Amino acid sequence: MGLIHLLNEKPVHLVLAKDRIRSVKRGHPWIFPEVLRELPRAPAGSLALLKTPEGEILAKGYYDPASKLAFRTFALQKDKLDDALVAGRLERAMRLRAELFEPYDRTNGFRLVNGEGDGLPGLVVDLYDKSAVMKLDGAGGFSVYAGVGGASHVTTVDVGRAALQYATANWKLNGLAPGDHVAAAVDAFEFLDAASRAREKWDVVIIDPPSFAPSKAAVEKAAASYTRLFAAAAAVTAPYGTLALASCSSHIDPAMFMQICEDALGKARRQGYVLSVAGQPADHPFPAAADELRYLKFVTYRMEG
Repeated sequence: MGLIHLLNEKPVHLVLAKDRIRSVKRGHPWIFPEVLRELPRAPAGSLALLKTPEGEILAKGYYDPASKLAFRTFALQKDKLDDALVAGRLERAMRLRAELFEPYDRTNGFRLVNGEGDGLPGLVVDLYDKSAVMKLDGAGGFSVYAGVGGASHVTTVDVGRAALQYATANWKLNGLAPGDHVAAAVDAFEFLDAASRAREKWDVVIIDPPSFAPSKAAVEKAAASYTRLFAAAAAVTAPYGTLALASCSSHIDPAMFMQICEDALGKARRQGYVLSVAGQPADHPFPAAADELRYLKFVTYRMEG
């Protein structure tokens, strides 16, 4: 069985309605529906050719007329889209991780393939304890890491019960005492508000929410939600405790993220000192021509009393 499964023998022809030629040639992997002259009917995942208005083929890739990302570039004009190309990119991705992590004495869990950042659009493969699996959110990674690191008690909050089941299972798989972990299936805003009213405090608070800004139009509302959530988290962080805040919204850039964090601490009337600012690690590469794929932001604070 080949690495590429084609839904259509004849590729769909897509024509750019606006000038995106330069960005495509520079390596930007995405084409949005509004920059295409038309959206032909075709099954999601159909092979497609991206062409200029003059008929020049710019790229080969996959097409989904119902998606906000109508076309994902897999190969430029000069490249042949076949099993050899996919195998080569998989080998390149594996070689990069070997250079980063071998010998595996520091970690045996990392991202093996990071989609567009490894030239394999839409494909994400994570390696957990030498087992390759597709990406699963809400697996309790922060909670387990805290437990293994010596935390005496850990509370995991997620509105999704399935996510909490993964977190609880991973806690047990790592040999941690069940009594040291509480899984709360509740909205994070509600949980933090109730904890604040009860004057509860935690030495370490980690906030890793889902993307609040799926589009540019949602940025203003997302910023308000992040500010409210981060402020609530700051309110329950113990004096001289550690507060870690994260965002995976690509439409929230690093500068805006830091401003949101600053506003949140002000809203909570707490003072904090920045310990570290981080982004995507080396196993999450992204194309230089697509800065919006630099989506991960992370900051840690030491909170004042």
